[in-house]
Amino acid sequence: MVGSISSIGYSRYIGAYRTSLVNSLSSTAAATFTPFVPSITPGSTLLENRNRYLSSVQSAREQFVDLAKQAKELAGGENVFDQRSVDAGGSAAVTGSAAKNASFANYNVGVTQVAKAQQNSGNAFTSTALSGDAGFAAGTNKFTITGNGVNRSLSVDVGAGDNAKTVLKKMADAINNAAVGVSAQVVDTTSGGVTKSKLTLTAQKTGADNAFSLTDTAGNLVTTSGAGNQTTAAQNAQYTVNGTAFTSQSNDVKLDGGKVNLTLKATTTDDVAVKVGYDAKAITGEIDSFVKSFNGTSDLLQKNAGLLSSTLSRGMERFVSDSRNALKDVGITVTSGNKLKVDADKLKSTLADNPSRVEQAMAGYGGFAYKVGQFAQGVSTSSLSSLAAPSTRYGGGSAYSLSRQQFGLYQQNANLGLYMPQMFGTGSFYDSYI
Repeated sequence: MVGSISSIGYSRYIGAYRTSLVNSLSSTAAATFTPFVPSITPGSTLLENRNRYLSSVQSAREQFVDLAKQAKELAGGENVFDQRSVDAGGSAAVTGSAAKNASFANYNVGVTQVAKAQQNSGNAFTSTALSGDAGFAAGTNKFTITGNGVNRSLSVDVGAGDNAKTVLKKMADAINNAAVGVSAQVVDTTSGGVTKSKLTLTAQKTGADNAFSLTDTAGNLVTTSGAGNQTTAAQNAQYTVNGTAFTSQSNDVKLDGGKVNLTLKATTTDDVAVKVGYDAKAITGEIDSFVKSFNGTSDLLQKNAGLLSSTLSRGMERFVSDSRNALKDVGITVTSGNKLKVDADKLKSTLADNPSRVEQAMAGYGGFAYKVGQFAQGVSTSSLSSLAAPSTRYGGGSAYSLSRQQFGLYQQNANLGLYMPQMFGTGSFYDSYI
């Protein structure tokens, strides 16, 4: 028989040792260990604790992976503090957006004229009226359309049996196919049971450079349809930024090397104050997500304190202790159980008055989210065995110590060499199941 063994350890050679030992035993002696050949008896305490152990370390890793992800959104190389928002004070005349890392700036914007696209609206005809009755010349009609710097000659065949709507639809199709930056459509209106149709044309872009015109060259389609009747003239936007006047073909205005985009929607009486700053809404959302993940991690560590390494909870507690005052200054307080609570009003106020303080507290080098993120990233890439409490791994007295129970079984049956390799293959629960 084998003598007393004082420690189970991680024996990667125990399988070979068991085989040699079994071969050296008599059949009667070997039979003594037959009841311990199966791995773990279903429903046993050992199986329950194995599953609890596995669940705890796997859940811990998943939680720290999420925490690292949430921390990265706040304190990674590219994070939410790089995002920008444009605040025009609720103005209906000027709105805007900004790209990441746009310069913090204040602009005074005045709008004297917004850019418009040319629109033409033709005459209305009874939809079912024959083309001749509507005044359209039968046969091949030709006209030119000039727009977007392009001149096209178009032709439309008008049949004697065509109704007015059909003729207008042929014109619209010809214009749309010409690709001159003009969109044409037939619009129907019904009143008193009578449907009338007319042709409308709209430039696809605003600005004086995108004006268009139509001229008959054979037949009378343009004249009769009224397609040349301009209802809205093309015009450029006219505006000022910090007192300097500008014009634009479009109502989209680029500032800060294109990183800031303003949209002019109406004229103004007074200048509109436009501020480019931190995206407070996005920052608040990411802080809420981070706090939720942090609190979830704290919960998990407390519930599995007997199974998980105390270095995990101590690390989380240390970060909170080190940053308690900085967090409180921006509206994040520490509650029982090493959890965080966001004071939405104070956080909003701080983001409005001193947003850089929030960035420093969370994302600065040594900031809370930065430190937690570094720690969580390290934990999430560590081996699963390192997340377990030493007593769980090595049988040091925990109520859930798997190795401790295994060692008790060995002492009861006097042969670790037979029992452990058949249960765990390598002589180690952790090596076998994780």
